[in-house]
Amino acid sequence: MPTIKFRAEPEAFSHAFTVTHAGYIEYYPNATVQSINSTTRSIVTSVKTVNNAKVLNYIPNQKAGTIAAGLPLNSSDSYR
Repeated sequence: MPTIKFRAEPEAFSHAFTVTHAGYIEYYPNATVQSINSTTRSIVTSVKTVNNAKVLNYIPNQKAGTIAAGLPLNSSDSYR
């Protein structure tokens, strides 16, 4: 698995990916999803194709809504 820089709760997520769930979770940053089939639990990406996954949890890119984006809390400088 590539080195990942988690933005939210970096210690907890790093531990989960590298210790608690090591060997069970695959994470491919910046992979382009080409197709997903929930019936067959399959995903095709620019990095890898997985068929008949035991668990397939695709989380799309996310962005704050307009109201949240306009608040000063959305700045990485103000994050604590």
